[in-house]
Amino acid sequence: MAESELSEARQDAAVERRLTIGAVCSALKEDFPDISISKIRYLEDQKLLAPRRTRGGYRLYSVEDVERLRRILKLQRGESGFVVRDVGSLNGTYLNRERVEEGAIKNGDELQIGKFKLAFFAGAGQA
Repeated sequence: MAESELSEARQDAAVERRLTIGAVCSALKEDFPDISISKIRYLEDQKLLAPRRTRGGYRLYSVEDVERLRRILKLQRGESGFVVRDVGSLNGTYLNRERVEEGAIKNGDELQIGKFKLAFFAGAGQA
């Protein structure tokens, strides 16, 4: 097998371990019944997700992307405001640089989910 064919075969194998946006949506539907393809695209537009793109522009999500999406979706508004919960992640969830299982979040708080750091700001009238 030529070197270029071997490289292409390795890339194809890597692609096989990735999911399409529809497959990601289906995989998360049981835990998040309101999930939709448009919501996943919205989170990508907000720079919270960065799936790989094929030459044709199709999104391909890694296991890490799906885990990050799951954690983002776990950010939910509770009775006393917004709450972040760790859902058994390998790298942990950090609130203002402190590892937490669950914690109330407020405007200006820093969240670290995997290798991504996020600043939390609720929309007007939601804080």
